[in-house]
This record gives sequence, structure tokens and C-alpha cells, in this order.
Amino acid sequence: MRIIFSFISICLVASLFCSCSREDLAAPAYNQLAEQSLDSNYDSAIYYARQSLKQGLGDEKDFYSYFLIGYSYDRKGLFINAYNSYERAILIVPDDSKFDFDRYGIHNNIGKISESYNNYEIAITSYEKALEYVTDKGKVNVLYNLSNVYRKMRDHGTAQSTIDEALQLASAFNDEARLVKIHYRIGQIQSDQKQFDLARSTYEKVLTLAGKDTEKHARYIGKAYHNMGNTYLLEGKYDMALNWFQKALSAKRSEKDKFITYMDMGTSLQNMKQHQQAVSYYRKAEVVFDQTEPSKDFIKLFNLMSEVHHKLGMYEDSHAYSQLYFEKINGFVADKEQIMKQLKAARFRENHDSLQAKLDLISSLIWKNNLLTAAVAFLLLALSFVWWQKRKMKRLRKGVAESLSGITSLNAPIIVSTDEDQKV
Repeated sequence: MRIIFSFISICLVASLFCSCSREDLAAPAYNQLAEQSLDSNYDSAIYYARQSLKQGLGDEKDFYSYFLIGYSYDRKGLFINAYNSYERAILIVPDDSKFDFDRYGIHNNIGKISESYNNYEIAITSYEKALEYVTDKGKVNVLYNLSNVYRKMRDHGTAQSTIDEALQLASAFNDEARLVKIHYRIGQIQSDQKQFDLARSTYEKVLTLAGKDTEKHARYIGKAYHNMGNTYLLEGKYDMALNWFQKALSAKRSEKDKFITYMDMGTSLQNMKQHQQAVSYYRKAEVVFDQTEPSKDFIKLFNLMSEVHHKLGMYEDSHAYSQLYFEKINGFVADKEQIMKQLKAARFRENHDSLQAKLDLISSLIWKNNLLTAAVAFLLLALSFVWWQKRKMKRLRKGVAESLSGITSLNAPIIVSTDEDQKV
């Protein structure tokens, strides 16, 4: 019987040990599955990362799970969810330099979210924090992003100096891929300042650099073609603009990039009074773009559609697009307000440690002050008690002395005077 009981006990202990081992292995395995899903299915990545969190194996593993969830939501365009997950990740990231690259990634992505909602102050703060945790090559990417914030703020001088710093770093490493991006950004800054000839010259340089590996740099080739067309659109040279936009469409581009090109082609045709053709390109833009992604550009399309339909005398369609425009813009603003509240809350939390330190210092000073006050009060009370006791004893001694004096007078001999004494 004892042998059977011992055997059962050993089996139970072994099964518990094995289950613990499987649990320890589950979180990394789930995170690996989440990583593998990033290229194909963000929903699956979120699912696997959440399964990892259920294991509850500590901050290091949980941090990476939250990071993967945030990144997946970020790529899906669900920025509120992304921000929440990034925030959870940054709060529990272990205090270890080996996680510096992850800190860089989170701050850089929070900067992008803030930038997309035009919260430039927090975007700049986030990008500057990202710079603290990254090497020189990584700094090029952050400086590239930071220059775009200053560009959107119309601070062209700071934008130019920031991108020049990135250019200097990339040139030192002879980093061709980053040089393509940097020259593209320089062209944008020049175009913003209406330096169109200079901007076109810079975009030509982008095409030259990208031409060394067209497959690798296909995206920026298309972007350079489009921006060349945009410089002509801004100058009112619509035929030239359309030629470059057609070249942009022939390049390998994302659906979002195609959307922008179709919309600008529609704008060019609308300005040329070719309203029917403009509608056809606006509709192409509407088809290729992911309507679930919050974007001011997509909202702008509804406004353009409303305008062109009105000019064609299609008033009902014009009214319908106007309603869509206001409906979407209200939703976008509401979404933006929610993001802004979270970003402000996060900004407060970032200062929490320093604020708490100040509060602790003040509390300790108050505590010390109260202790000193209590000590002084106790000393005064003790002195008062001693003085009162001395006074009491003095009164007691005086009373005793008076009593003794009275007793002495009662015991004194009585002297009777005689007539003889009186005569004397």
C-alpha cells in the first residue's frame, strides 16, 4: 500500500513539474507565433500575444507581449488601442539596457501616433526620448520623423537643420536606403517653401539614388514621381502634373499611395474643368482606400466629391457626399479628442516619478517639522510642569512654616505683669 501511495505521489509531483515547465515555455512560444503573424495577420498576432499575457510570467515577457499588441493595433490603424498597449509596455519595461532598443521603438511609435493627430508637442517629446535609446543609425530614422513634425508646424528652419543632421549621419555610414528617404524629405521641405525648381532637382536625385535598386526603393520612386507632379499641380501646370501622376501609378505603390495619386489627378482634372473625368478618378481613390482607417485625406475626398457633383448639377449626390463629409469629420474629431486626453494623461504619468519624489521630500520635511514642533511642545510642557511643581512645593513649605509658627506661639509661657512691674 505504501509503495502504491508513493508511486501516486511521485506521479503527481512530476505532472505538476511538467505543467509548470510547459507554462514557462508557453509565453515565449506564443510571442514567437505573434511575431510570425505580423507579416500576414495582425489579428492573429494580437491573439497570440494576449495568450502569452495570460501566463503571467513576469514583466519582461509581458512587456514584449504588450509591445507586439501595440504594434499590431498600430499597423491596423487602431491608434487608441495601440497607444494603450504601448503605454502598458513602457510602464513595465525592465530597468535594463538590453531593452533600450525596445524603448526606442515604443517612444518612436508613440511619436508617430501623436504626429498623426497633430499633437506635435508630445510627438517632439516622444521622438526626443527615442533618440536617448538608439545608436547613430537608428537616430537617422528618428531625425527623419522629427523633421516631418517641424515641417508640419511650418518651422522650416528647424525641419531643415534636423534633416541635415540626419543626412550627415547617413552619409558617414554611406547608408543608401536612408539617403533616399532623407533626400525625399528635403524635397518636401523645399516644396513647402514654394522652392519648386529646387524641390524637383532634389526629387531627381531621389530617383537617381533609388534607380540603383528599383525593387528595394520602389516605394520612394513612386513617391518622388507623385511629388514631382504635385509641384506642377501647385504651380497650376495641370498637364505636366498629370504626366508625373501617371508615372507614379506605373510604379509599385501601396493602396494608400495610389489613393493620394488618384485624388490629386481628380483635383488636376477638376481645375481643368473636366469634371466628369475628375469624378472617375475620385471614385478610383474611393475604391482603393481602406475606409476603416482614420484619415483626413479620405475625409477630404468626400468634400471634393461633393464639390464636383455640385458643379455637374448632381445635387442629390453632392448633398449625400456633404453628409458623409460632416459625419466622418465629426467622428475623426471625436477620435482625436479621445487620443488627446490619453496623450495628456500619459504626459502626466511620465512626470509621475519626479512629482512623487517632490511630494515625498515635502512629506518628509513636514514630518520632520511636526516632530520638532512636538519635541518643543513636550519640552515646554515639561518645563511648565517642573515650574508648577516647584511653585506648589514652595507654597506647601510656606504653609508648613506658617503652621509651625502658630503652634510655637501657642506653646509659649504666659508672663503676668504685677503692679510693681507697671510701676517700674
